[in-house]
Amino acid sequence: MPWLRKTVLKKLPLAVAAMIEVRTPNTAVLAAKLPLEVERDDRRQQWLRRLLSTEQLRSERELEPFARDALRMASSGGQTVVIAMDQTDLSDRFAILMVSVRIGERALPLAWWVEEGAANLGFELQRELLDKIREGLPTGAAVLLSADQFDGTVELLRYVQRMGWPYRIRLKSHFSVDTGQGELTTTGEWAARCRERYLPQVTRFAQGVPTAIGILHVPGHPEPWIIAMDCPPTRARVLDYGLRWGIEPMFSPASNPAASSGPKAT
Repeated sequence: MPWLRKTVLKKLPLAVAAMIEVRTPNTAVLAAKLPLEVERDDRRQQWLRRLLSTEQLRSERELEPFARDALRMASSGGQTVVIAMDQTDLSDRFAILMVSVRIGERALPLAWWVEEGAANLGFELQRELLDKIREGLPTGAAVLLSADQFDGTVELLRYVQRMGWPYRIRLKSHFSVDTGQGELTTTGEWAARCRERYLPQVTRFAQGVPTAIGILHVPGHPEPWIIAMDCPPTRARVLDYGLRWGIEPMFSPASNPAASSGPKAT
């Protein structure tokens, strides 16, 4: 990293090592673990604050070589690279959009965006982060995108179809769809009629975006999974969406139908 000052370059590995050991972004805990010889403990926090506030550090630039290595590892041996995209609120103050790659049973965040306000960041930021991931993918790597419920889902569907990526995208219940059988309805209405339904060809009404949809509502779970996919829908393919639970350890098993019933996602 020749663009970093020597002082920053010496400090950064210490902070990374402390993060690996404590596995928390809590700066007080991180500061306590730093291998520094200081006269007072508050100097540790001052050291860390100065490092984190330097304008020299740009997370997306410093992370890029590690992200490329992670994508190479995920695609080794011809394996499909499972990419998850999630959007959430942090303490009602910030919206976070994050793209991660699944390696084994763990997730590595590769690209993200944080903004003040509610989690409603829209497709343009989604596209920007996914484009960054595309740049780091090995040539010819197969990709499966698993994405949560978003505003801008129609544009996201167009994006993955244009890229030729297989996908499992969870839909909101208010989506209007045309089943091709002379019936216009919403995804929520379909889910309310039955606990399991597979629609091999529907179009997003008005926008005319074609997709397959699988609906699965496991007893005991508050909401159904309404999953748009690129292939003929089956129960197992709906449960592919559960691959993201290797990526989302912060979610409880109660939120994941694949965690408690039916065949496991493969």
